[in-house]
Formats: sequence, structure tokens, C-alpha cells
Amino acid sequence: MSKGSGEGYKREGSGRASEKMAAMGTLVDRVRVVFQGESMLLGFFVGVNILTSTLLVSLNKLLFSVYNYPQVTLVSSLHSCLTWGVVHAASSPRFAMFERKEIPIKSILPFAILQGLSIPFANASLHRNSLGFYQIMKIMQTPTIAFVQYMLYGRRVSRNTLLTLLMMMIGAALISVSDTSTT
Repeated sequence: MSKGSGEGYKREGSGRASEKMAAMGTLVDRVRVVFQGESMLLGFFVGVNILTSTLLVSLNKLLFSVYNYPQVTLVSSLHSCLTWGVVHAASSPRFAMFERKEIPIKSILPFAILQGLSIPFANASLHRNSLGFYQIMKIMQTPTIAFVQYMLYGRRVSRNTLLTLLMMMIGAALISVSDTSTT
């Protein structure tokens, strides 16, 4: 193909993956081609999630501890606005990373309220406690929720999930030995 043909420019020697990428419309499809399948794609997104979460918590702690920034609620609001913007963009036709779904407000409102409250409380905990203590408490949320669901609703988890929760609790116990400070 020539540069002026109107069909786009193709470099000589470009591989099959480049041809597939050119034919794909969405960002997820392009990433899937690069990572050659669903499992690699999942690994990529899990890695991005871990990286951004760690960076965000570290930046928040830096903001609260080093710069003594007192506005925990403002930081939480900025996080929520940024998250909405990223999710909105990711679900747009340009990126089409997932499809938007309409959910009745009554069914989602309790979850939205709890989620809206959890972020400022998590940031307040980060503001008042050491980073290690904050991370231990975040890790312990999942086993605690599983325990509360079992006690209140009789909901059981699979053996594999139970073993995973046990490993999380053992890890949190081992980490807590080195970080007993709550301030």
C-alpha cells in the first residue's frame, strides 16, 4: 500500500499482529492481540489495577503525612470524579472496554451510599494511621465481610475461597508483627 492510497499506511515487514491490530476497533481488542488471549489480558489488567492502587495509596499517604493536607473529603471527591471519568471513557464507543448497563436507582442506591462512605473513611484511616496498618485493615475487610455474611445470612464460601481467606489472615498476622503503630 502506498501512503496516498487512502487505505492507510502499512510498513514493509510489519507482522501479522500489526495487521490484526489495524483491523480491530476497540482498545480491548488491541490489547488482547498484543497479549495473545484472555488470560494474558486478565493479567495485564490485574497488574494495572495493582500498580494504580499502590500508587494512589502511596500518593495519598504522602499528601496527608508529608504535606499535612487536611482535606480528606476533598481528596475522596476528586478520586470519585476521576474514577467516573475513566469508567465513562472506557465504556464509550471509542474504547468499548465494556458495555454500559441501566440499573434501577432503588436497587443500586444502598450500594452507592456505602461505597460513597467507604472512600472518605478509608482516606481518614490512611490520614490517621501508618501505611502498614492501613493496608492490614484493607486486607482484613474481605475475611470480615465473609464472616459477617456467614453469621447473618448463613452464606457459605467454597473451600478454595476459605483457604484463600485463611492465607490472607495469616499474611496480615505476620505483617502486623512488624507494624504495630496505629499513628
